[in-house]
Amino acid sequence: MKTIICGAGEVGKSIAEKLSKEGLEVTVVDESKEQLKKISETLDVKTIHGASSLPSILSSAGASECDILIAVTKSDENNMISCQIGYSLFKIPTKIARIRQQDYLKGEWISLYNKENLPIDAIISPENEVAKAIYRRLHAPGSIDMVELADNRLKLVGLKCEENCPILNTSIRDLSNKFKDILSNILLVFRGDEKFVVNSKTTLEKNDIVYFVVDNDNFLDAMKSFGHDETESQKIVIIGGGNIGYSLAKKIEEEDKNISTNLIEFNKARSEYLAANLKSVTVINGDGLENEILEEAGIAEADNLIAVTDDDENNILSS
Repeated sequence: MKTIICGAGEVGKSIAEKLSKEGLEVTVVDESKEQLKKISETLDVKTIHGASSLPSILSSAGASECDILIAVTKSDENNMISCQIGYSLFKIPTKIARIRQQDYLKGEWISLYNKENLPIDAIISPENEVAKAIYRRLHAPGSIDMVELADNRLKLVGLKCEENCPILNTSIRDLSNKFKDILSNILLVFRGDEKFVVNSKTTLEKNDIVYFVVDNDNFLDAMKSFGHDETESQKIVIIGGGNIGYSLAKKIEEEDKNISTNLIEFNKARSEYLAANLKSVTVINGDGLENEILEEAGIAEADNLIAVTDDDENNILSS
């Protein structure tokens, strides 16, 4: 199977690495010779220098024989055009685009992405996925991640067995007898570099990463059995109003009226945009590292502080 990846940044490189290991024939297209050189030195892939939005460049990359085009450049518009050209000129069956601008992702515009308009079969939005993951963790404190299943009747929960976990060194059979009233099932355990499906003789150890499915009605009891009895957040402070911060604040605003949210953004123009588009979120223009701004945001009363600026050092210092 032949794949063209448009964009040699971190996302493109990661995708190229995984697909090439799976045995796919991969070609990476980018305007940066330096980025392409890094990829060609470490991965068994073909590289093409140029703009992926140009038909001649896609043709050089083998678009006429391509099965999948994945556009993950820094430009949403470039990614869209690459998919359009890939379909209109080369009839590439599957087109995947990375789109970061939230306006393109609004529900009312979702009909835009079809063969008659913009022929994009799947959209990658890393910032949205990060925001969703943070949101899920707000509703499952103590977990690594949580996903709703079966129309939100079940939860798939991942958590780490800490030192205070009361069920360490207990077999799955004994757990089933001890907690027979809790509708839950442990599926998978990650132990160091090892991962395995559990059986009745399996015992849990410190630092194990455990994934289990649980009925919503038994979720809190299941978490308590692992030593987690934290309460859900009622007030949070978000530092950083970029795509992740905005997506998270918007999701809380639309889906959870019980959480009070304050959002701190350094850029004044961005703060004005956030204030205009977030109705129930308090937007504060200022530096999230300054005590006065944090006090204004009510940091002392907050259950969670979430730092998602574009600067990793600021995020660490804020936390």
